[in-house]
Order: sequence, then structure tokens, then C-alpha cells
Amino acid sequence: MKLRKLASADNERGFTLVEILVSLLILLLIITACVPLFTLAIQTTHSNKAKTIAAELAKQELEKTLAQVTPNNYNNEDPAAAGGAPLQVGITGPYYKTLSDGVTVDPQYASYQIRKIVLWIDDPADGLHPDDTLPFDYKELTVEVSSPSAFTGRVARQADFKSFLAREGAPSAVAGLIVNVVRGWRDDDGNAIPVEGAFVTITSGLDTDSTLTNEFGQAMFPVSFLNEAVNSRTYTVKAEDSGLMMHPNPSHHNTVNVTRFSTNSIDIEMEEPGSITVQVSPQHKGAVVSLANTDLLVDHGGSLSADLSAGDTSVTFSDLWPVGVSGAGGSGGYPGDYKLSVSDVVAAEFDGSAYDEADWECWKPDSEENGVAMKNLWLYKSDLGLWEANPDNYTDVDYHAGDHEHRLACKSIDLSAFAPGPNMDCQVKLIPDPSQLALETASESFSDFEVLFKSQDGAALDSSSGSWSSLLTVQGFRDLKNAGSSSIDLEAADLTDSFRLRFDSDPDIERMTFGSFDIQCIYTNNNVKFSAPGQNMTVKVNGN
Repeated sequence: MKLRKLASADNERGFTLVEILVSLLILLLIITACVPLFTLAIQTTHSNKAKTIAAELAKQELEKTLAQVTPNNYNNEDPAAAGGAPLQVGITGPYYKTLSDGVTVDPQYASYQIRKIVLWIDDPADGLHPDDTLPFDYKELTVEVSSPSAFTGRVARQADFKSFLAREGAPSAVAGLIVNVVRGWRDDDGNAIPVEGAFVTITSGLDTDSTLTNEFGQAMFPVSFLNEAVNSRTYTVKAEDSGLMMHPNPSHHNTVNVTRFSTNSIDIEMEEPGSITVQVSPQHKGAVVSLANTDLLVDHGGSLSADLSAGDTSVTFSDLWPVGVSGAGGSGGYPGDYKLSVSDVVAAEFDGSAYDEADWECWKPDSEENGVAMKNLWLYKSDLGLWEANPDNYTDVDYHAGDHEHRLACKSIDLSAFAPGPNMDCQVKLIPDPSQLALETASESFSDFEVLFKSQDGAALDSSSGSWSSLLTVQGFRDLKNAGSSSIDLEAADLTDSFRLRFDSDPDIERMTFGSFDIQCIYTNNNVKFSAPGQNMTVKVNGN
């Protein structure tokens, strides 16, 4: 008898721990790759379900409205009129489907919002107004249903049912207002581009109506004259559309009259607003930026302005009407260009109370002549925060007596950071503190005297007069008393070439002082013109 040999347990082989871990990793990768597919499938299923429900709901609302329309109530705009106003022009909603009581929201459709839109249509087959003298041809009924996404919460339109309804023997609307909404910018052929879907509101006293523009950019409003003593009504018009602005000048669209037994119209221009960012050198000590256009900034008195504090580098003017290039802007072309000016730009600021005497140079300095100590008249008065040339300061010593020997010049002034940008004109002015620039003498027969000079960088104090140009000449006693009362013009070249300032005194001037002063730039005559709708322009006023 043969005995079968039993297999040893040592010969049986299973999975090792490493093999199990690798298998789990592969399985995890497969599941991870499939998760987006599962998510997409769920989203698609939910979206399809929402669209199916919305389509059925829109169909029900459309059929419900159509069932209420009769030849007698087709033109009704007052819900209280006989037969109601199932085709009242404008937007109804959003609202929810209700139960049979007409009040309780149907829980089955609690997340679905309904919006009904009714528009008059001017059939292009018989011409558009004004060629068509009876433009109210038929009505367009649209039912929209929207619901929030279960994943993002964002409300999306799920269904859009549309129907055109002829009058079927109903009396024609013989009085009305047509608002034509077009883009301010024209196409390449100069034709107006209609704005479809703009929300238009007309107001006359307490009477307000709203509707949307159709594909031709028309918002059509029937107007009833219930009071037979009234033959016309005046309406103000407002149009709104996402991302667009109305022409900012009310004179272009403010009011329109609607007369009995006629159809009147008004054109409204809308366009995507632009912006202008003005950049200035960060080295300035203060500035005022202004943007002007009397036609387009009516609500702001014709101009906008902004103050820049020291170190501010830019300011942006937004919501600007951009139309204005050749071929755009409607009949005649509305101006879309703005005049930019930047004033009170403090390019250099000299504070008399913080002068460093090392930054100033005297000629002839303190010296000794023939054994006598000689002084320059200029002396810095730290307690007053100004320079003073006064012979009374030198009771124990003498001072140079020659004409124009008492000169005092500051260090080099570099204003290259304020050189004007393209198309910018710039005026440069030195503005002294009038309370500190003063000249005094007892003689009213005081002769002319040049007290302020300018020179290109590097000019020495003992240079001939040709190296220094005179900026301020005191002519007679009256000018002497008003020496510091006005600004002093510099040159545009001073913004590119560094220069020095020199103050001259004389013993015949019994006392001369100067302290704080600024050098200011005024940038003008820069017309900024938009070249496209919604353009965000940047204008560099100065600097590199």
C-alpha cells in the first residue's frame, strides 16, 4: 500500500507584504483617476435633470400665458384692465411656480426662478422706424427659467422658450416711444451697432416703464393717453447694460416728447468705459492732476482733479466715455479726448529753516585786505531760517564794497526727473516765500539792481556776466518793495541741464533776505484720445 506524501506547509506560497502594498497602490491610482469621471457624470446627470425640469416648467408658463391672450387684451398694459394684461411689455419676475392657490410656492420647483419678458417688435420686412410709420407689428414673448448649480451655487439659465404673437385683429398701438440703443463706437463702415438686451427705463412723473432692447437695439414702449386734454408726455430715458455706460452728457439723451397718435423715438449711445492712469516722477513733493472735457464731464463741472502727496506715483480716472476718434461717436463725432494738465508739481523744495551752509558758496569770502578783515555781506540766520545781507551785521569789521561782490550761490540743482513726457508742454517756475524774499533801502531813488541769477552747472561765482543770466531785476523803489510777490519763470531746458542759482546783494541795499522757495512744474496741452472702447491708457507725465 502506497502512502501519499502530505505536502508540507513550508511548500505553500502566499502574497508578501510588499506585493499587497503595491497592489493597493495600483488600486488607489485607478480609483483616483476615475474620481473626476464619476464627478463629471454626476454633474452631467444633475445638469440634464435641471434642464429637463426647467424646459417643462418654461413650456408650462408659456402655454399658460398664451392661453390668457385674446384680441381684446393683446394691447393691454394695465393688469387691472378688462381681461388683464398677459402681454404687458417689460420684465415680469423673477418669480416661482405656485400651487393652485396662486400664492404657495410649489415645493417641487422651489429652486427654479421664472422670468417672463415681453417686447414689441418692429418687423424689418416692412421697414424699421422711422420708415415704418406703424412700427408696433407684433409681440415677442420669452420665458426664461434658471436655477442654482448644486455644485457651485451659481445661478444659470436652464431654459429659454420664445414665441412671437401677432395681434389677431387687435387694434394697433398708434402711440408709442422707441428707444434706439447703439454703441458709441461705429463699425468699419461707420454704421451704428445695436445693443441687444439693454435694460431701458422711461419715466414721466410717477409713471415708469421698463423693458429690454431687441436684436435691433430697440426698446418699444406703447403710450396711452387716457386724459384726452393731454396731447403729449415728456419722458426721461435711462439705459443700463453690463459693462457699458451711457453717454455722460444728458443733453444727448435727457428727455423726449411723445405725442398722441404718433410714434416718437430717441437714440441712446452706450459704450464700454475707458480709464486714464497718469504717472508722475516719485521725486515730486506734491502735485495736482486735472482731466478736462466740458462735454463729457458735465456732472463734474467739466473737469476731474486729484491731489498727489509727496511720493505718490500715479492716479487713475475711471468710467470715462471713450468715443472720439475719426469715424466714431455718432453724427458729428462726440469728443472722446481729454485735456490733461498737471500743476503745482513741486520739483525742488528749499526750506530756509533747514539750510545746510555747506551747500552754499560765497564770493568774495572772508579775507584780509591791507591788514583789514573783510567780510561778505551774506550771513545765515539760523534763528530766522533765512540768509541775510545787512551791513549792520558788521560793526567791528569791514565788508567788501564793490558792486556785485556779495554773491551767494546754491549747489547744483538737477531736475532731470521732471523732464516732460511725449506731447507734454512744461512751464518751470521759481516761487519764493514772499515773506522772506525782501529788499529794504531808505532811498526812494533806488537804481535798477539785478538780484537773482541762474547759470549752467559748473559756472564759477567770479565768472563774467555772460555765464549767468538774470532772473530778477529790481527796477525802482516800487519793485524793491514787491520783489518777492510773484513767481519767476525758468526755462524748459532747466529740466534737462542742471543749474545753479545766485543771489546778489550790495551795500546800497540796506537789507536783503531770502529763505524758503520752491521750483514748480506745470504740464499742459496734452490731449489724451482713446483709440478703442474700454481702453485703459497710461500717460507718463515726466521722468525716465
